[in-house]
Amino acid sequence: MSVDPQAANLYPLLDPEWEAKTRHAGWLVLIPFFGWPMVLGYRKAQIEHFFWPQERAMPEWDGRHLEHCVNGFRAMGVIQLYLLPLWIALSLQVSAAGFRPGIETLIGCAICLAFLAFLNVAFPVLVTLFSLPVGGGPYLERGDAAWMIALFHLIIFLLPAGFLRVSATGRFRSAFQLTRTIPLVVRRFRDYVTAWWYALFMNLPPLPLLPFAPWGMFWGYLSSVALFNQILIDEPSGHGPDRIRGESWLARSLDAPPPGPGVRIWRSPWVIVPLPRRRQSAEG
Repeated sequence: MSVDPQAANLYPLLDPEWEAKTRHAGWLVLIPFFGWPMVLGYRKAQIEHFFWPQERAMPEWDGRHLEHCVNGFRAMGVIQLYLLPLWIALSLQVSAAGFRPGIETLIGCAICLAFLAFLNVAFPVLVTLFSLPVGGGPYLERGDAAWMIALFHLIIFLLPAGFLRVSATGRFRSAFQLTRTIPLVVRRFRDYVTAWWYALFMNLPPLPLLPFAPWGMFWGYLSSVALFNQILIDEPSGHGPDRIRGESWLARSLDAPPPGPGVRIWRSPWVIVPLPRRRQSAEG
């Protein structure tokens, strides 16, 4: 089975409360420090709805914010542990070159702590800044900056495969089973690259619209998670979730009928976005 970007785009429509849940997540994104972990941790609950019998296609938010937040911090820990060798290498390089933290460093750290989603791009931004003749620099040779950024992108490329192991086992530590994740990428390379290609179009456009349509960031995240997890549907035993069902919500999304006339859809050559209605019309 090949991945189906359209089915991933429209997955939220399978839940009758998709608008309320998506809008709620959008507001959470704007909450400093705790907001992004709650959205990130929603993924673990969503996996149960992807693969195993559940009443609704999307998990509830009510009463589960703490659970989602804890799982979000655990997921962030996985990401940063993947990147830890690069952070150590960068720190050693710039310290040896004479860099000393100042007020600008503290401001940058405060911004990243307030909005933890920025941690995902902090490393390449810092490498680029350290390689420029600003603030007493450069503190990095261009060659060193090049290999660091190249390794960063390689690690980020492999991260979704690590989280697919989390989908399969339900344990975050499974993300580090490289003997399982790398063969998965090799075996399903075309589908994996296709998922990455469409995931970029799902996640990058909502970023500049964040203050005006914060729900878009959650939609892009949820759709890309659905897209990557489609890879597991026809994986052999031991590679996908042990209790996967043919009637799971993710499998059903691949055969779902087109959305009805009451759903507003924005279409582009790469993504199809269901648009939440204005609150008064949605409730009317």
